[in-house]
Amino acid sequence: MASGVWTGWLPGERVLCEQLQVSRPTLRVALQKLHKEGWLHVDGTRRRRILRPARAGKQISKVVGLLTPFPLHSVPPLTLFWMDELRDQLIKAGYRLEIHCGERYYREHPTKSMALLVQQTRAVGWVLWLSTARMQRWFSEQNIPCLVMGSCHKGIALPSLDLDQRAVCRHAVSQFLARGHERIAFIIHKGGFAGDLESVRGVEEAHVQFGKALPAPEIVWHDGTPEGIVERMNGLFRNRRPPTAFLVARSATVLTVLSYLLKRGLKFPRETLLISRDHDPFLEYMVPTVARYALNPRQYAKVASRIVIQLASGEPVLQREIRLTPEFIKGETFT
Repeated sequence: MASGVWTGWLPGERVLCEQLQVSRPTLRVALQKLHKEGWLHVDGTRRRRILRPARAGKQISKVVGLLTPFPLHSVPPLTLFWMDELRDQLIKAGYRLEIHCGERYYREHPTKSMALLVQQTRAVGWVLWLSTARMQRWFSEQNIPCLVMGSCHKGIALPSLDLDQRAVCRHAVSQFLARGHERIAFIIHKGGFAGDLESVRGVEEAHVQFGKALPAPEIVWHDGTPEGIVERMNGLFRNRRPPTAFLVARSATVLTVLSYLLKRGLKFPRETLLISRDHDPFLEYMVPTVARYALNPRQYAKVASRIVIQLASGEPVLQREIRLTPEFIKGETFT
């Protein structure tokens, strides 16, 4: 309120809890204190009107917003780590990270929800995680400074930071082929994220480059549930010659696919191979150990914070697409 981020009327309690990442009892204690100090007036509809004008010369927001479809307790550990590291890096530069959770921003028609959020928050920049094509296009058309954590969809030229999923999948398929595994399956969630589509291109490129005369790798889309993954795996093994090498996107899916293969009695690496496209700390505790591609999340967050600070301060971002290459870590599922 003092800096002019909120003027006229204060947002509702639910919105404030999301923006400030506090519980409702904590928020109400703060609101009572502000009311006693003469900052707020509560009218008959329980809306809170701001009584004090913003301080002169304090109109510039130092808030950076981050959008996620999931509440923080549902976010994967590695993602939470880079979010926390990003928060620390921004604090050092004088900015405050506000995390906004909500599926309404990721729906088929999110325009009204996002416009209201941007208007209320008045952030100097945004970080978009798991963003849809509609979200990206809206931020691009509104010319709002933002960084896509992931890849941009076709035709959208926002600054983006992602792992080089295309190169990762190209490398994984080439490794399977080099070990004589001609029947390959890529197990992937059907969410339609740009990074996943880049992964498919990498798989297809490896087939053309290294195994054109062999059967094309099978792209197996699933709904993300354990039941859906098992159903798709059952379909693969109903074939007379099922795949013997599996590239799996998303660490949680690895748990289902790996345990499914073990339940069928398959031996690693003599009978089948598995590589995880992604990494999470829990994979280090798996037996057998999982081959995977891993990147230090602190490095990821530092690069992200540098770009966000550039955007927030109005500096041009010269490199629009930044792709970081993770390290391939061998495990017992691939030796």
